[in-house]
Amino acid sequence: MAIASYMLDHPVIMRDYCRAVRAGRDELRRGLDKMGVRWLGGDRTNAMLIFLKDNASVTELVARLRAKKIYVRAAFDKPFDRCVRITLGPAPALRALLREFKAWAQGRPEALRS
Repeated sequence: MAIASYMLDHPVIMRDYCRAVRAGRDELRRGLDKMGVRWLGGDRTNAMLIFLKDNASVTELVARLRAKKIYVRAAFDKPFDRCVRITLGPAPALRALLREFKAWAQGRPEALRS
């Protein structure tokens, strides 16, 4: 309650953070588009789905990211079992995610086909 009250009294902090998250989202989208990766979301929520070829690719990616201390959500029911959910944030955090995603995807172009 104290944090919510503080934020209501200091709306510029919230506006600045929302602006930073939108910039991060846009950078992530551009990077995924360049790779030809299908994605959805991020317009009305602070999350996006990235679509991969199959559940095995999702499991492999999640493990790699977790080893780098980058946490994403997965293990959804069909038809979203081929998706990884990314929580959006400022550009530096999403750059790190995109860098690891690209490293994982090298040599796995088939995993990016949804």
